[in-house]
Amino acid sequence: MGGTAASVDLLPVIVKALRIVGNNTGSVADLAQAVQAIAAHGIVPVIDRVFSIDDTAEAYAELAAGGRHFGKLAIAH
Repeated sequence: MGGTAASVDLLPVIVKALRIVGNNTGSVADLAQAVQAIAAHGIVPVIDRVFSIDDTAEAYAELAAGGRHFGKLAIAH
């Protein structure tokens, strides 16, 4: 997504009591610098558990339980 204008149907947002939070992850140049630093320093994520695509609901339940895992929960395709 990009730009500053968005068209949103607010009724579903209001009915479901959703909260919309924006996120600015930086520029393409910032991403390139981050990728370079990650590669240069051999940084790898800590993976706690890998779920199959068929176990996606279980993965989300584990995530929602909170605090039971250390590292990332991944879903493999």
